[in-house]
Amino acid sequence: MDCGLPQKVSNLMRDGVVTDIDHAAARCRVRSGELQTDFIPWLTPAAGNVRVWCPPSIGEQVQLLCVDGDLANAVAVPGMFSDAFPAPSSNPNL
Repeated sequence: MDCGLPQKVSNLMRDGVVTDIDHAAARCRVRSGELQTDFIPWLTPAAGNVRVWCPPSIGEQVQLLCVDGDLANAVAVPGMFSDAFPAPSSNPNL
C-alpha cells in the first residue's frame, strides 16, 4: 500500500482562496491552508468555439480539484459565495 495514499486522498478536493491571477495565461495561484499552488488553470463554462471569459477574483473562494491528489495537477473551480463575496440576493426568483 502506498504510504502517501491518505495524503493524496485528502488532496483530491480542497477549499482555497485565489491569491494571484495571470490574466494573459488564464492561470491563478490559490492558497489552501498553509499550501500555495503554482499558477494553475481555472474552470470556465466554455473554452472551445464558444468561449466564456469569467476569471476569478483575488480573494475569491474556490475548490481545488487535484488529479491523483497532486497539487501540481490542480484546477481551480470558482463560483463559491463567501463572506468576502456574498450572494447578490437571497431572492430565489431572480
